Amino acid sequence: MQASGASGLSTWLYAVLPQVSPRVLAFTLYRFEVNVRATATVGFVGAGGIGDSLYT
Repeated sequence: MQASGASGLSTWLYAVLPQVSPRVLAFTLYRFEVNVRATATVGFVGAGGIGDSLYT
């Protein structure tokens, strides 16, 4: 795109961002799920938090 005269911002918005956004979204959702699961596990063993709410 830059060879045809596009600016760096245009290249980023229309070429790079569409390619990386699915991976970034997938990784973000995966880490969120891992964190919720870890919090629930810690809560089940007695540290309170979300696990305590789920257990009762």
